[in-house]
Amino acid sequence: MALTKTVTRTKPVIDKRNIATVGLRLQVWDDDVSVIDTTVTETCPKDKPEQAEAELKNKAQALINTYLEEKKLNVDTKYTTAISNVDSALSLEETEKEVF
Repeated sequence: MALTKTVTRTKPVIDKRNIATVGLRLQVWDDDVSVIDTTVTETCPKDKPEQAEAELKNKAQALINTYLEEKKLNVDTKYTTAISNVDSALSLEETEKEVF
């Protein structure tokens, strides 16, 4: 399964203090299925957007890493067994409730 990504910049917003909110839109696909589609933002002085670069990268990478961890857990045998055990333990029959 191949991951692909698209990163596009978003329009900066400058507040009254001359602080800019800059950002990017991160889209990630796993075999043509969209798994991440979000905007990542950071603030910086309006004339120094490069100061936000490292934090934007860290935030975007954290989203990708979280997806990869979830994907790994989803196929983990222990997780599959736990869900199977819950499925087996569920009853479709009405159970009597205790009356106080």
